[in-house]
Amino acid sequence: MEETKRRDAVKLAGLAMVAPATAAQILEEAAAEAMEFTRQAEATSLGSGTLDLAVTEFNRAYSLKPPGKVFDAVLDYRRKVGRFLKQDRTLPQERELRGFAGWLSELLDVVLCGEAE
Repeated sequence: MEETKRRDAVKLAGLAMVAPATAAQILEEAAAEAMEFTRQAEATSLGSGTLDLAVTEFNRAYSLKPPGKVFDAVLDYRRKVGRFLKQDRTLPQERELRGFAGWLSELLDVVLCGEAE
C-alpha cells in the first residue's frame, strides 16, 4: 500500500512538470482507466475507492481539458452513482454514495460554468 502511494506521488510530481497538453492526455487516460475499472467492478462491489479517485481526477481535469469531454465523463459517473443509489445498500454505503453524488453534481455545475465562459 505504501509503495503505491509513493508511485502515485511521483506520478503527480512528474505531471506538474510536463506541458499542459501532455498533462491533459495523462489525466484523460487515468480517467478512462478508472472508468473501465468501475465498469468491471460495478456488478460486484461499491468501488468507493475508485469513485474517490475519479472525483479527484475530474476535479483536476476540468481546468486542463475541454469542458465537453469532462462533462460527459462526470455525467457518466453521476449516472452510475444514481444507479447504485437505487439498489439496496447499507446506511454507511448510501451516505457515502450521496456524498459522491453531491461532489459529482458540483463538478457538473463547475464544468458547465466553464463551458459558458
